[in-house]
Amino acid sequence: MSVDAYGDAVERSGKLVDVSGRAPDAVTGAMAPFDSTDEDRERGMAEGSGWMTSLYGLPPRAFERHLVTGTAAAAAARVADDRSVGAERVAISVTDDRLIDQFARLTAALPAAGVPTEH
Repeated sequence: MSVDAYGDAVERSGKLVDVSGRAPDAVTGAMAPFDSTDEDRERGMAEGSGWMTSLYGLPPRAFERHLVTGTAAAAAARVADDRSVGAERVAISVTDDRLIDQFARLTAALPAAGVPTEH
């Protein structure tokens, strides 16, 4: 989902929480993107969607809108954007068998994007 679409959903959710009479902090905004960090965005998309295809048995195009690709800095910027419109928590799924390498590059880029990290 795009950052704008997510922000709209957070806003609608907040209104529903308000109408229900619940406390404003009763619902926590969260995102769970899939990440395929690669210097070459197209290669990252191909590798990430291929990995997800092997896991879920669906065609690669089914994952294009769910997959954040590009450099670690670009992925970190996307996390920062999601947080700026209401994602208090972001749980990132790395789409690669080299999980530690991918995750290390991404988490190293998060502070420069202004994103606090929790492990």
